[in-house]
Amino acid sequence: MRELLFKNSLSCDKKRSELFQTEYFETENSILNFEKKTTYMVKDILEFTDIFDLELYLAQKKKKEIPPQTFIVKNCDKRKARIKIIYKTLSHQHVVLGQRIFVLKVVQFIRKTVSFKKQLLSANIL
Repeated sequence: MRELLFKNSLSCDKKRSELFQTEYFETENSILNFEKKTTYMVKDILEFTDIFDLELYLAQKKKKEIPPQTFIVKNCDKRKARIKIIYKTLSHQHVVLGQRIFVLKVVQFIRKTVSFKKQLLSANIL
């Protein structure tokens, strides 16, 4: 059996957007639950009158570019026969539209859970 669910939400001021996806998949040996949530937040809107100032600003930001922060957690629970992996990334992006720059904060969260059925517990899979 396989189930998919997709959600898309936008805040009232349109400065925050969330995309949510979940998948539930069941086999004869295990149950897989996969969740993915991506959030885009507009942190700042910069407007330039001169295209050269815009290019200079982007060149300076490129030199100071901060790599995305990534966090990974893996949890094995032998009692409940479950493996859970959590992956989270925080980053910033610059989007150029005309002579405006939108500074976005992007958060991506992924959770994968694998639960094994009871007949596998005796085989000591974990």
